[in-house]
Amino acid sequence: MILKEIHTLRPEFLDQILTQCLQRLMRAQRHDAHHWGLVSAAVLGPQGQLAYGVNHRDSTGHRIHAEAVALHQYIQKHGEVDQDCVIITTLSPCSLEMVDRAGPSCTDLINHLGISRVYCGYQDPTQPADPARFRVQCTGNRDIRDLCKKIADTFLKP
Repeated sequence: MILKEIHTLRPEFLDQILTQCLQRLMRAQRHDAHHWGLVSAAVLGPQGQLAYGVNHRDSTGHRIHAEAVALHQYIQKHGEVDQDCVIITTLSPCSLEMVDRAGPSCTDLINHLGISRVYCGYQDPTQPADPARFRVQCTGNRDIRDLCKKIADTFLKP
């Protein structure tokens, strides 16, 4: 599949990828809920390349966020990240300092790579979008949004 204009991708297509993210998250949680976190993400490249990631603990106990894992997987499988890539994530990217996060905020990472579009299942109300240079679009699918919110509500602190 070649995506001629990635910015015009239909939400139904992105929701299919978001559903795959949720399925990967649930499998990981069933496997080892202590190691695996509660956010999953994917990177979709301009020629339809895909890579997924689930938030998890590193060897020091810090969390590697799902967006960082998906980006790492994408680079390993497909090479350089293109500015036309889309990040698809169950929860909008973090932007604030977090003591348990390994590496920079997801917003800083996405800004640094020049990616201009993020599609999410739920917008994190605890994270300001101010430093973002990318556009965040949330799913319009109520079932997906409600499930992403339900998962996020288990760990977000208002």
